[in-house]
Amino acid sequence: MRPRIKAEASVRRGGRLHRLLRLRWGAGTIAIAYVLLGLGWIFGSDALFDALFRGGIRDAVELGKGAGYVAVTALLLYGLMRRSLRALEDASSELERANRELRRLAGFPEYSPHPILLLRAGRVVFANDAARTLAVAASLPDASSLLPVETRELAAATPDEAGFGSSLESRVGDYAIRWHFFANPDEELVYAYGTDVTQVERLGARLAAAEQAEQRDRMVAGLAHDLRNMLTVVRGYAELLAPALAPNDAARADVEEMVRATRRAEELLRGFAALGRPSPGSAASRIDLAGELARLEPFLRHAVPHPIELAVERPGRPLPVALDGGQLNRLLLNLVVNAVDAIGQGSGRILVRCSAAGGEAVLEVSDTGCGMDEATVARIFEPFFTTKPRDKGTGLGLVMVRAIVEQAGGTISVSTKPGAGTTFAIRFPIASDDRSNLTAEEA
Repeated sequence: MRPRIKAEASVRRGGRLHRLLRLRWGAGTIAIAYVLLGLGWIFGSDALFDALFRGGIRDAVELGKGAGYVAVTALLLYGLMRRSLRALEDASSELERANRELRRLAGFPEYSPHPILLLRAGRVVFANDAARTLAVAASLPDASSLLPVETRELAAATPDEAGFGSSLESRVGDYAIRWHFFANPDEELVYAYGTDVTQVERLGARLAAAEQAEQRDRMVAGLAHDLRNMLTVVRGYAELLAPALAPNDAARADVEEMVRATRRAEELLRGFAALGRPSPGSAASRIDLAGELARLEPFLRHAVPHPIELAVERPGRPLPVALDGGQLNRLLLNLVVNAVDAIGQGSGRILVRCSAAGGEAVLEVSDTGCGMDEATVARIFEPFFTTKPRDKGTGLGLVMVRAIVEQAGGTISVSTKPGAGTTFAIRFPIASDDRSNLTAEEA
């Protein structure tokens, strides 16, 4: 609706003003009334006075008649002008209220947090602050560039052709915008209201990625289960074959090594077989995280070549968590080996530290290596994803680490930047019967 029409509608809604305007006398009406009253007074009073008065008294009466006419007309003009002025003042107040209402309505698009555009013949004639800000954030020359080509073609159509309630989604830099179009045929305008659906799309992408990861985990778990079954058969035959060989037979040592290798492989595959069925660890597999870290420190040092420095920090009190010692060994070894690969051939430092914070046991593995960008971090827990050469990495190490952490009811997070190193922070819940004592010690 046009502003003039809106103003007239607002004025018509003022019932009191409408009544006053109907009673207001125009300038022509006042002039005609004045002339008629004047002629009536002149001719009527002359005829009356001729009949009533004679001689010298007539002059005095004529003078009084003129003065009376002036007084009566002055009172009449005063009353008419006062009524007209009061009506004008009321009309002015009502119009001011209507203008304030229009200004409030006109300010709504400007204050809206969503981009709003007004188009005539496909050209943007108005863009609110949100649209201008979005254009600057996306490095666009102006707000009209927010609309893709197909959107501009839709808006360039006549309002009747554009229809009412049409919508189209577009991408502006890193932002996803859903545009809704509404036509105003009277003004030949198209209103474009934009909604930022970037977060909705990101949440949808994360959900899809989580579902894909779950499917991959189940696939890996099934494959690991089948491989374990086959290795069990190989180990069984090897265990039967070893005693049948003479003690001094060179093949016997090879068979015994085969048995040990298959057992190690079965232990490794056991972790992958659990990927498809994460569940919290039980109290039967409880360990002291600080004590286990002290026990594993020599093995970790063997995995760190010179000149890389390995530092281990642990508290002087136990940190009981529901975790298996073998799982902790695989977890730490994977993270430390990854840290060594991130540092490369030069010197660097790896820090393995455990502590208590907020009723949880925190295990951190930090390195001063090359770090990772956001795209890499988003995929590090995907099965078979690796940044290492094909002959040096399988892309399953961090998958197994995440599975171990989740089975223990814990969480894992990554803090990293390219060239600034990486820190993996793992949080395990403290065993329930020790949590209150540990919290009291922290305080």
